[in-house]
Amino acid sequence: MQGIVFVGCSGTGEVTAVPVANPAAAAPIPVGHQILGLCRDEARGLIYAGDYFVNGVHAIDAALQSLVSTMDLSSSGFSGRTDPPPCCTIEPGAGRRTVALALAPEGDVLYAANYGTYDVARIDLATGEELDAFDGVVGPRQILVSADGGQLILAGVGGEGEQQVSALYVLDRATGKRVLEVPVGLSVAGVALAADGRRAWAIARDDGELVAFDAADWTETERLSLGVGIDTLVLSPDGETLFVGNSIGGQVHAVDAETLALRTTVEGLAAPKGLAVVV
Repeated sequence: MQGIVFVGCSGTGEVTAVPVANPAAAAPIPVGHQILGLCRDEARGLIYAGDYFVNGVHAIDAALQSLVSTMDLSSSGFSGRTDPPPCCTIEPGAGRRTVALALAPEGDVLYAANYGTYDVARIDLATGEELDAFDGVVGPRQILVSADGGQLILAGVGGEGEQQVSALYVLDRATGKRVLEVPVGLSVAGVALAADGRRAWAIARDDGELVAFDAADWTETERLSLGVGIDTLVLSPDGETLFVGNSIGGQVHAVDAETLALRTTVEGLAAPKGLAVVV
């Protein structure tokens, strides 16, 4: 919906609708428990919101700004996955805990990356029912569909020590098979893709580096050091600027997407973790 920014509020279980022209008129939408990973379905006029503690995804009518349905996930997840590592068994909460969403380009399937089971759920949007799941990544942070629609790209930070994730995982979208691991650095906290499919970027939180790739073959083209703690990455709608948030340093960096040159840094922020670019 034009002129509205939807913000997931994990502490209150709400999604807040913020009018760009009048932020003071922000309206909370009661949704669930701990909201993470919003995703827009423009064709249906919906906003999907993952809920960390209910094994499900909520659907919100963007025009009415109200909850219309909840699509439940099974608690067991991908049947072929081994037990999660000891580092990553989190209480409270049981089973799957959704943290990131991506919509299929055809608009028929919603992908949900989950903690707990560390898999990717697939939801049939025609029925609201879950389809067969894919194996995923430990500590998922982001899931995207490639520009050509053939692949899923997973960013995840992993656990502790040897259980840290240091690569992007590229999955065949049709089969769910992992076809490539792209080296990035310790704790891959975010990924961005150019709309034309030519370029991709990722951030390594514990190395503090922003890495650029040729998305055709996933070869690294450039690397920029921004400091340990970078854990949010977003590309501007015009594809010209990367915004990188550092929740430890309290900064947001603006970086030229083509050259990876640092343009400017905003200092003094309180642990920035979520970024959205509105034009």
